[in-house]
Amino acid sequence: MRIALTGASGFIGRHLAATAEHEWVRVSRREGGFAISETKLDALVHLAGESLMGFWSAAKKQRMWQSRVELTKRLVEQLGTWKAENRPAVLVCASGAGFYGDRGEELLDEFSNAGGGFLAELCIEWEKAARTAESLGIRVVMLRTGMVLGTYERAGVPWS
Repeated sequence: MRIALTGASGFIGRHLAATAEHEWVRVSRREGGFAISETKLDALVHLAGESLMGFWSAAKKQRMWQSRVELTKRLVEQLGTWKAENRPAVLVCASGAGFYGDRGEELLDEFSNAGGGFLAELCIEWEKAARTAESLGIRVVMLRTGMVLGTYERAGVPWS
Protein backbone atom coordinates (compact mmCIF):
# COMPACT_ATOMS: atom_id res chain seq x y z
CA MET A 1 0.00 0.00 0.00
CA ARG A 2 1.05 3.58 -0.60
CA ILE A 3 0.34 5.56 2.57
CA ALA A 4 0.91 9.25 3.26
CA LEU A 5 1.90 10.08 6.83
CA THR A 6 1.73 13.40 8.64
CA GLY A 7 3.59 13.60 11.93
CA ALA A 8 6.29 11.24 10.66
CA SER A 9 8.90 12.86 12.90
CA GLY A 10 6.80 12.37 16.04
CA PHE A 11 7.04 9.47 18.47
CA ILE A 12 4.30 7.32 16.92
CA GLY A 13 5.02 8.42 13.35
CA ARG A 14 8.70 7.48 13.48
CA HIS A 15 7.89 3.97 14.63
CA LEU A 16 5.06 3.55 12.14
CA ALA A 17 7.14 4.78 9.19
CA ALA A 18 9.91 2.34 10.12
CA THR A 19 7.71 -0.60 9.10
CA ALA A 20 8.71 -1.94 5.71
CA GLU A 21 5.40 -3.54 4.69
CA HIS A 22 4.18 -0.36 2.97
CA GLU A 23 5.47 2.55 0.95
CA TRP A 24 5.38 5.58 3.25
CA VAL A 25 5.10 9.09 1.85
CA ARG A 26 6.15 11.50 4.60
CA VAL A 27 4.18 14.75 4.58
CA SER A 28 5.81 17.78 6.16
CA ARG A 29 4.14 20.67 7.92
CA ARG A 30 5.30 23.94 6.36
CA GLU A 31 4.12 27.53 6.74
CA GLY A 32 0.84 26.66 8.43
CA GLY A 33 -0.12 23.89 6.05
CA PHE A 34 0.99 20.57 4.63
CA ALA A 35 3.30 20.13 1.67
CA ILE A 36 1.51 17.29 -0.09
CA SER A 37 1.13 17.18 -3.84
CA GLU A 38 -1.54 15.20 -5.61
CA THR A 39 -0.55 11.58 -6.02
CA LYS A 40 -2.36 8.26 -5.95
CA LEU A 41 -2.68 7.16 -2.32
CA ASP A 42 -4.29 4.14 -0.72
CA ALA A 43 -4.46 5.76 2.72
CA LEU A 44 -3.51 8.84 4.71
CA VAL A 45 -2.47 8.57 8.36
CA HIS A 46 -2.72 11.96 10.05
CA LEU A 47 -0.73 12.15 13.30
CA ALA A 48 0.59 15.72 13.17
CA GLY A 49 0.01 18.06 16.07
CA GLU A 50 1.70 20.23 18.69
CA SER A 51 2.95 18.14 21.60
CA LEU A 52 0.68 18.06 24.64
CA MET A 53 3.76 18.04 26.87
CA GLY A 54 4.52 21.20 28.78
CA PHE A 55 2.61 24.00 30.50
CA TRP A 56 -0.72 24.70 28.83
CA SER A 57 -0.50 28.48 28.57
CA ALA A 58 -2.97 30.33 26.35
CA ALA A 59 -0.35 30.38 23.58
CA LYS A 60 0.32 26.64 23.95
CA LYS A 61 -3.41 25.86 23.77
CA GLN A 62 -3.69 28.00 20.64
CA ARG A 63 -0.81 26.06 19.01
CA MET A 64 -2.44 22.77 20.00
CA TRP A 65 -5.75 23.90 18.43
CA GLN A 66 -4.13 25.34 15.30
CA SER A 67 -1.98 22.27 14.66
CA ARG A 68 -4.87 19.85 15.03
CA VAL A 69 -8.19 21.43 14.12
CA GLU A 70 -7.17 24.11 11.64
CA LEU A 71 -4.49 22.05 9.88
CA THR A 72 -6.85 19.09 9.58
CA LYS A 73 -9.42 21.37 7.94
CA ARG A 74 -6.77 22.55 5.46
CA LEU A 75 -5.61 19.01 4.80
CA VAL A 76 -9.15 17.86 3.93
CA GLU A 77 -9.69 20.98 1.80
CA GLN A 78 -6.50 20.12 -0.09
CA LEU A 79 -7.71 16.55 -0.68
CA GLY A 80 -10.92 18.04 -2.06
CA THR A 81 -8.92 19.63 -4.88
CA TRP A 82 -7.57 16.24 -5.98
CA LYS A 83 -9.13 14.03 -8.63
CA ALA A 84 -11.43 11.52 -6.93
CA GLU A 85 -9.37 8.55 -8.17
CA ASN A 86 -6.23 9.92 -6.47
CA ARG A 87 -7.79 10.54 -3.07
CA PRO A 88 -6.97 8.02 -0.35
CA ALA A 89 -9.67 5.47 0.34
CA VAL A 90 -9.21 5.98 4.09
CA LEU A 91 -8.06 8.76 6.40
CA VAL A 92 -6.82 7.51 9.77
CA CYS A 93 -6.74 10.58 11.99
CA ALA A 94 -5.18 10.74 15.43
CA SER A 95 -7.35 11.96 18.24
CA GLY A 96 -7.10 11.18 21.90
CA ALA A 97 -8.69 9.57 24.90
CA GLY A 98 -9.04 13.15 26.14
CA PHE A 99 -12.22 13.10 24.01
CA TYR A 100 -13.96 11.50 26.99
CA GLY A 101 -12.85 14.10 29.55
CA ASP A 102 -12.22 13.29 33.19
CA ARG A 103 -15.00 10.86 34.11
CA GLY A 104 -13.47 9.36 37.23
CA GLU A 105 -14.17 5.63 37.57
CA GLU A 106 -16.87 5.53 34.87
CA LEU A 107 -16.31 2.71 32.37
CA LEU A 108 -15.95 4.14 28.87
CA ASP A 109 -15.80 2.68 25.38
CA GLU A 110 -15.83 4.06 21.83
CA PHE A 111 -19.60 4.57 22.07
CA SER A 112 -19.40 6.80 25.17
CA ASN A 113 -20.29 10.47 24.78
CA ALA A 114 -17.65 13.16 24.74
CA GLY A 115 -16.66 14.75 28.00
CA GLY A 116 -15.97 18.37 28.86
CA GLY A 117 -12.94 20.59 29.21
CA PHE A 118 -10.32 21.94 26.83
CA LEU A 119 -8.88 18.59 25.74
CA ALA A 120 -12.31 17.08 25.09
CA GLU A 121 -13.35 20.14 23.05
CA LEU A 122 -10.07 19.95 21.11
CA CYS A 123 -10.69 16.28 20.25
CA ILE A 124 -14.35 16.92 19.33
CA GLU A 125 -13.43 19.69 16.88
CA TRP A 126 -10.42 17.75 15.54
CA GLU A 127 -12.61 14.75 14.78
CA LYS A 128 -15.29 16.97 13.25
CA ALA A 129 -12.66 18.50 10.92
CA ALA A 130 -11.43 15.03 9.90
CA ARG A 131 -14.95 13.71 9.31
CA THR A 132 -15.53 16.35 6.62
CA ALA A 133 -13.42 14.05 4.41
CA GLU A 134 -16.43 11.69 4.31
CA SER A 135 -18.13 14.14 1.95
CA LEU A 136 -15.24 13.44 -0.47
CA GLY A 137 -15.92 9.70 -0.40
CA ILE A 138 -13.06 9.02 2.03
CA ARG A 139 -13.64 6.61 4.91
CA VAL A 140 -12.55 8.25 8.19
CA VAL A 141 -11.18 6.32 11.17
CA MET A 142 -10.49 8.13 14.45
CA LEU A 143 -7.56 6.84 16.48
CA ARG A 144 -8.22 7.82 20.11
CA THR A 145 -4.94 7.01 21.79
CA GLY A 146 -4.21 7.40 25.47
CA MET A 147 -0.73 7.86 26.86
CA VAL A 148 1.75 6.14 24.55
CA LEU A 149 4.78 4.63 26.25
CA GLY A 150 7.99 3.36 24.74
CA THR A 151 11.70 3.87 24.44
CA TYR A 152 12.68 7.32 23.24
CA GLU A 153 15.90 7.91 21.32
CA ARG A 154 17.56 11.27 21.23
CA ALA A 155 20.68 11.71 19.11
CA GLY A 156 20.89 7.94 18.70
CA VAL A 157 20.94 7.31 22.47
CA PRO A 158 17.99 5.28 23.78
CA TRP A 159 16.18 6.63 26.85
CA SER A 160 13.51 4.86 28.78
